[in-house]
Amino acid sequence: MSMCYMERDKLINKNKLRADNNCFFVKHNKFFAITALLFILFFLVATPISGDDVNYFALQSTNFEWLSLRYNTWSSRIVIESILPFMAKHEYIFKLITILLFLSAPIAIYITTQKYKLSASLCILLIAIFPFYKLTSAGYAATMTNYFYPILFGLWIFVYLFIKKANIFGYLILMILATYVVNHEQTAILLLVVSLIALFYKDSDKKLASLCLILSVIGLFFIFTCPGNSVRLAAESKTWLPGYENYELLDKINLGITSSLYFLNYRGPVAFLFCFASVIYAFTKKIRLSLALVVFLTILINLFLKKYIGPDYLEHDIQWLNKFPIHSFLILLAMPLALVLFVLFMQISIQDKFFIILIIASAYAIRCTMGFSPTVFASIERPSMFSHLLFILCGLFVLLKGNVEKKNIYVLITLFGMYGATNSLLRGLRSVHHAIFM
Repeated sequence: MSMCYMERDKLINKNKLRADNNCFFVKHNKFFAITALLFILFFLVATPISGDDVNYFALQSTNFEWLSLRYNTWSSRIVIESILPFMAKHEYIFKLITILLFLSAPIAIYITTQKYKLSASLCILLIAIFPFYKLTSAGYAATMTNYFYPILFGLWIFVYLFIKKANIFGYLILMILATYVVNHEQTAILLLVVSLIALFYKDSDKKLASLCLILSVIGLFFIFTCPGNSVRLAAESKTWLPGYENYELLDKINLGITSSLYFLNYRGPVAFLFCFASVIYAFTKKIRLSLALVVFLTILINLFLKKYIGPDYLEHDIQWLNKFPIHSFLILLAMPLALVLFVLFMQISIQDKFFIILIIASAYAIRCTMGFSPTVFASIERPSMFSHLLFILCGLFVLLKGNVEKKNIYVLITLFGMYGATNSLLRGLRSVHHAIFM
């Protein structure tokens, strides 16, 4: 009798595998991955050095005098900015380095997901969901080095914290990367949290976690004691948000929460929607329902909410909080609350639920820190990049833990990955058009 059951299970698995392989998105996954890769590479190559790259950093030289001036009058990001003059002056070298770093991102995801045997094509499409097309708002080189580089370096540190074991030379490289990561305020906080988790996680590298934790604390101390940050706060308040200096603590917290919902669920919702679709699918096991809800939220954002919080209605000034419609706030707030609620009722372990909710909370918390900066609007989507990556990784974790059909994992990741890659292609074409005709 047991032999009959074994034969039956083998037949079921064989038929299931055949059905998965016949799925359009599985069958053509390599084509989609190569296409997405080419679209993003085109964007990375076609986008010109601009803005702060040309107007400021290309005119500077990296030396002690300049770094000291920056530290005392403007910013604690002297590790990050130390490479910017060179990058801004040598566009082709900068682009080559950026491309190599970008190509390493799917490799990091592939190594992280070895246990689940995720294909290389799927890892490429997953990275394609990340909004590379938004990494140009303050100058291409300035934005990439300040946001994408810390994200990528942090991703590789994560790999060696939880998946692989580094040798002595590897530790040296990882410490250099960590020094770069903790020079940015948001990634310093993220590395602190991840390092603390790693210290209590069974299979993590405790030595590396301890070193990263120490560097995170040093980095945050350096940031909070930097005189230039205080000088910049006063200057940026006058430039970007006059009256911000009169904000009380609760006003800043309110600004952080509201602006996070605004930038993560209204102006840049793609990564959140991927996470949302993944949770809904893992909860209901119905791929069409999850995609239908994504379409509904997209329509809600672009047709209903845009009437009240679109650029023609709200000015980004000190009165922004008072003018923000309460019903729009409640709708945006309902999105992450619904997401957490669905996670709580998923058929997975309590530990996995806690981890998923922690990632979601971290994505919002790290963006909420911008409520303590007068550049909360001037920085546009840049500070949201870390949250976008967390949403993407959260969606992947949900799909891997949710006991769902493999072919539908391909469907979700391919659809969102191609959307992100196409946006990068369009932004690259716009750059070429601007260079030729403007």
